[in-house]
Amino acid sequence: MAKRKSFQGSTGASVGMLLGLMVGGSIGHATSHFMTWLLAGFFAGGFLGTIVPILLRRPPKEWVEIARMNGTDFEYWVARQYRRQGWRVKHMGQSGDHGRDLVLTHPTEGWTAIVQCKRWSDRVGEPVLRDLLGTVTYFKAWKGICVTTTGYTDPARRWSRTHDQMELVGPRELQQWLKEDLATQSAQKHTTV
Repeated sequence: MAKRKSFQGSTGASVGMLLGLMVGGSIGHATSHFMTWLLAGFFAGGFLGTIVPILLRRPPKEWVEIARMNGTDFEYWVARQYRRQGWRVKHMGQSGDHGRDLVLTHPTEGWTAIVQCKRWSDRVGEPVLRDLLGTVTYFKAWKGICVTTTGYTDPARRWSRTHDQMELVGPRELQQWLKEDLATQSAQKHTTV
């Protein structure tokens, strides 16, 4: 990650220096202007090379709804999304829940899935997924689903690919759920008016 940031910054600085040279060369040929434009271009390019990638990673405006939630509100929101998909949902999230924030039951087949909701500031690692698999095994559930706002570490993703009972839901899926949720709310608003 650090290499990528320094590469972006150096690329931006290089572009800035080239711009500085072009602008400096077209405005005047004096040596003093050359150094001024070169330094200005270097700093502007470094700034742009750093800030542009950050701005491009900004979350969509719908994400504000999730950002305002605390952990319990996030669990209830995730429960609502699974209900919308047709699952029967029991909210368990509290102390003593034995690693089960939600228990989903398939409406026709009767399968159960255990959901862990993680509204964290850091990505979810492999130990969390291993614990969830232990919970799935203990309760003889069909599947374990981890839902997080931040994504997963590379080791967690690799580990989950070797365990069919695990499903990872991250920011991309949550963004889709948000869009569907907002569309449903909008449709309900228009039908009740």
